[in-house]
Amino acid sequence: MRNTRRIFRGLVIGLFLFASISKAQEIGDTARYVVAKGEDIRFSLAWTAANHGFIQWQVVAGDDNWTDIPLAVTKNLRVTADTNTGYRAKVTSGSCDPVYSGITFLHVLDIETLKIDSLTDTRAVVFCRADTTAVTLIEKGVLIDTKAVPDSNSLCISDLTQQTTFSIELENLVPGKKYYVRVYEKLLSGKLLMGNVLDFTTYKIGAINRINVTDSTAAVNYWLIGDTASVTHGIFYNTEMPDTNSLTQPGIPEGKNWKSILSHLKAGTSYYAVPYFRKYNTYHLGVSIHFTTYSDYSKEVIDTTAMKVAHKISWKPYATAKKISQPGFYADYGRVKRVGHSDTLLLVYHGGPNNQDWLNVYMRKSFDDGVTWQDQKIMADITQYSTYWRFCNPELIQLANGWILLAYTANGKPETNENCYIHILTSKDRGETWEGPALIQTGRSWEPSMVQLPHGEVEMFYSSEADWWPATDGVYTEQEIHMIHSTDNGQTWSFPQTVAYYPGKRDGMPVPLLLQGNRGVVFAIETVNTNHSPYLVKRDLAGPWILATSSFENGPYRWLVGNFSGHGGAPYLVQLPSGETVLSAHIYKGGDWHQNNYMQVLIGDNNAKNFTNLSTPWGVLPVNESAVDNSLFLKDSTTIIAISCRNFPNGSGGIYWLEGTIVPVE
Repeated sequence: MRNTRRIFRGLVIGLFLFASISKAQEIGDTARYVVAKGEDIRFSLAWTAANHGFIQWQVVAGDDNWTDIPLAVTKNLRVTADTNTGYRAKVTSGSCDPVYSGITFLHVLDIETLKIDSLTDTRAVVFCRADTTAVTLIEKGVLIDTKAVPDSNSLCISDLTQQTTFSIELENLVPGKKYYVRVYEKLLSGKLLMGNVLDFTTYKIGAINRINVTDSTAAVNYWLIGDTASVTHGIFYNTEMPDTNSLTQPGIPEGKNWKSILSHLKAGTSYYAVPYFRKYNTYHLGVSIHFTTYSDYSKEVIDTTAMKVAHKISWKPYATAKKISQPGFYADYGRVKRVGHSDTLLLVYHGGPNNQDWLNVYMRKSFDDGVTWQDQKIMADITQYSTYWRFCNPELIQLANGWILLAYTANGKPETNENCYIHILTSKDRGETWEGPALIQTGRSWEPSMVQLPHGEVEMFYSSEADWWPATDGVYTEQEIHMIHSTDNGQTWSFPQTVAYYPGKRDGMPVPLLLQGNRGVVFAIETVNTNHSPYLVKRDLAGPWILATSSFENGPYRWLVGNFSGHGGAPYLVQLPSGETVLSAHIYKGGDWHQNNYMQVLIGDNNAKNFTNLSTPWGVLPVNESAVDNSLFLKDSTTIIAISCRNFPNGSGGIYWLEGTIVPVE
């Protein structure tokens, strides 16, 4: 970048109005300017409507041999100062002798910002060339700023040497910051000459606290600001705080960032990782992060006992159902969880003050096992945010350490992938107070749900349509299930892994379950754009999630539950003390799904297969009544609760509680 100097030169007004003038006339004033090499110079001829003729700018270098400047035929001329040069404008009209503007001589001082060297996170050296031949020179140095064109208001660092080429060391710079520098000379007259601008960015490195771990590996992602080609970088790691003598793993490109794959780690062990870069034989360290590897489940005893379904559910008449969401509010997507072994129940749902609202996340508490409920509390209030337009799909889990996590969808405004998150609130005192929310960027997503493994790892599943968002012409085509995991009770989370994807279909609404007897982890999903749903997806406790690419209906890792009377959406999955699994879904029966679907329930074996003993808690509802987005709550060993969003013809709706009794099959 160059500073710009504008120079105006004049002509005699009306000079070419008189044809009798035949002698060439010259305006004899001569101006001299001291400028910096590389400076942007703009001449402007004082030309008005009264002037006429053809303009030709000319240049002379050290002698009287003026030459025309090609294509310089307008009243404005722009040049870059390079050598001592003179400029003038020649104007001709018809047969008249040419007329010349005043002459401007540029005395060009050879000053240049040459290069940036020895760059680190807080230091840089600027090399410059100055012109010390100017007898009026009183000061030289560099100007530095974070704005693109340093000027007289910028930080000035002078050079006290008399050398033509000099360097200035810049210290205490901010890591990861972009700076602009230029050489300057100050003359006795007070005039400040400034050279060309160079920019540089100081180095900075930092780890991304989303680590994908297994029982023996960890993928640590980090970012590095600066010229990555000129430094070595990677991760130091150890079970104690690492130093430069610790184990190290270099980084490999991962999108715009870097990733180090740490291997041969111990299962269930805490580690610290520190990103580093090395330049000029010196290590520069970022802030450390902490992670724990997955436990080794390969030695866990697995219950392989085969069982048959031996129970069914007898539902009370739906006239006995009770509304448990707040009166006067619309409510949908209800979930109930017990706090420990107490009589305290937590109910969460999304809704709002108007029919069909999906705006806020609410919570109600019962301290008498669901007989009565306190007034609702807003857990996620859309009026407190300008960057979201909706909070929905709440889900609860109580962890083994007693903490409670509340996860929900946060739809961004505008609803781009960059603005869509899952929020997580954490209570460490049995739901009395809440911390957060912690924000997990997911892209356009829905329906988070969590499960905890026997040694404390937490896996969260959610529906992702980020790869197909925004929708094409309003058509929502595909969707997949992502899984992220946490080994620190939900305080930090990994990057996502795709664990279910059916090409051309929309997998969604996952609900996970840890099967008793170390039989593995299974989750239920709905699949849209097909006549068949729901599906179950499973992995062994000691095995990874394996993405099914074929045999979707009856494969080893994914299978269809086809015993419902129609397409089953919004599934929910729980396990009875007997080991049997209970799966619910809302069944499509035409029209608007949200206003017309109804609930059915099946009982399966201890592998979440062989579902049978179909029941319909609410019956087949009339047109424009529904029981949708249902969940199941196991109140005790013989009582199961259908938690349903009941919608009615007038558009109202709320969360209702209907009891069922688990009875042996006769």
